[in-house]
Amino acid sequence: MATIVIGLWYRKKARLNQESYMLGGKSLPWYMLGLSDASDMFDISGTMWMVSLCFAYGMKSIWIPWLWPVFNQIFLMMYLSRWLRRSNVSTGAEWLKTRFGTIDKGVGGSHIIVIIFALFSCFGYLAYGFIGLGKFIEIFAPWSVVKAYIPFYIAPQYVPQFYGIIFTLFAMFYSIIGGMHSIVWGDVIKYVIMSIACVWIGIVAMTRLHSHTLPIPNGWLSPFFGTHLDLHWTGVINEVNDKIKADGYSLFGVFFMMMTFRGFFAALAGPAPNYDMQKILSTRSPEEASKMSGFVNVILLPIRYTLIISLTALGLLYYHQMNLKDATGATDFETVLPYVINNFLPVGLVGLLLAGLLGAFMSTFSGTVNAAQAYIVNDIYVKYVEPKASTKKIMTMNYLTGILVVTIGVLLGFLVKNINEALQFIVAALYSGYVASNVLKWHWWRFNASGFFWGMLSGIATAMVLAWTVDATHILYWFPVLFGVSLVGSVIGTFAAPPTEMAVLRAFYTTVRPWGAWDPIKKLVMADDPSFQPNKNFKLNMFNVVVGTIAQLCLTILPMYLILRQKLPLLATVGILLVIVIILKKTWWNKLKDY
Repeated sequence: MATIVIGLWYRKKARLNQESYMLGGKSLPWYMLGLSDASDMFDISGTMWMVSLCFAYGMKSIWIPWLWPVFNQIFLMMYLSRWLRRSNVSTGAEWLKTRFGTIDKGVGGSHIIVIIFALFSCFGYLAYGFIGLGKFIEIFAPWSVVKAYIPFYIAPQYVPQFYGIIFTLFAMFYSIIGGMHSIVWGDVIKYVIMSIACVWIGIVAMTRLHSHTLPIPNGWLSPFFGTHLDLHWTGVINEVNDKIKADGYSLFGVFFMMMTFRGFFAALAGPAPNYDMQKILSTRSPEEASKMSGFVNVILLPIRYTLIISLTALGLLYYHQMNLKDATGATDFETVLPYVINNFLPVGLVGLLLAGLLGAFMSTFSGTVNAAQAYIVNDIYVKYVEPKASTKKIMTMNYLTGILVVTIGVLLGFLVKNINEALQFIVAALYSGYVASNVLKWHWWRFNASGFFWGMLSGIATAMVLAWTVDATHILYWFPVLFGVSLVGSVIGTFAAPPTEMAVLRAFYTTVRPWGAWDPIKKLVMADDPSFQPNKNFKLNMFNVVVGTIAQLCLTILPMYLILRQKLPLLATVGILLVIVIILKKTWWNKLKDY
């Protein structure tokens, strides 16, 4: 009810102009946007997936989100958010104008390929959220009880999709009508609900663990690992062995190296064109953009992992009382979260968690819809169809594209079997094809629109081929091939066309002030303006990234040690965190205005 009231309340404000609708008029404070961004990342599907990982891999599961990679928030916090916000644009496709100009050969193609990538990833996220929501609701509203009230027949395998459609309509209403203002305020309400619920469930889990011992194998409580995973569930919970085998993570050392290699380049590439980028572009200044990205880690990780470890611990304690079999008879560990909530928590907390997790779904969903609308309306309709469209016409198009985007996301949700499959497609295939071009666009002056187009096209095309031909759990190991194809496409495309106009490169270099292979442009700029200060912070930025990533891991594992009463590791984690806070105060916070 609150989300619908917020949507209607902000309807008038959102209709002022396109910037007010898409970016909240760039007037929202960084902590509100950070809280909203964290709320968007706190989704049902991701949390169900992380609980299933924590159940099987224990403390070692903190590394697996590096698949995204989760440490891209640290790269954004330390420098990339500032670089992006200095461009002062509305979308990632519009950003290309500041980097490649408008007459560069291949600008039109690069513009279109970013829109295609953005829409593919948005549709992928919508399908991913939709399938998780359906699985979640099905456990709380069993079809055997509900079907008597439904006037038409639905095949049992499509019940999750039916539930998904109903809740999707709610999310669609408030995000389409109220724009960015209503999304941010809705997210704040949901974050408050989730925080209360997560602290409460943490207390419940600690109380129950006081009188019970967790049925876990040796090594489950340690975040460290060797070449092999060495977690043997035989005689403890035998079915977990099958999950580890199906996930393909048993050679954990190799998996970790590939994940880190891919993650480093993915983080260097900057934010993907989705809700995260929209929030950065909505901040009031480059400094606030950096603060927002840092704040996301602080308010998201401790709360989210309190929920994850509490549900995992309760799932382990009551495993033999749960029926996790799916329609095919296989054990589905992705349903540990809803089963625990529905069967082993006190009344009141169940309702609060339900409200919070449904709200979290709506946050992710509405943020993704807003990003997709921005690309279709700003970058297709206004640019190519009707450049002089009135505000009223643009707002009508925003509403219509919102409905279209949701419809496509729902239809794709019918094709996805499970959360992990959707996740592997988005992360391992699609994003891997995006990496090479987007690293080069920040760091190499000679890189042009033609290189960007051919790099993205070759990467995404290879990703699509792999998505259809390679098993989802093995796509990550194909990253070097994907990256190599995209890199070759980028370099050949770059040298097949002349460099970007010097005026555009100089404007970009002086406004964004990147480091990297920019020497020829730096010399030209300094010849005109000897007082210009080039960015010499590469070493400092990379030092901060390493320190920040350690802090991020500490924030992740701290609530896990707390709930499981691991006193010595908890004290060590707090100590490391305090030292890092003091370091970053000097090397990052105090220097935000300087670089």
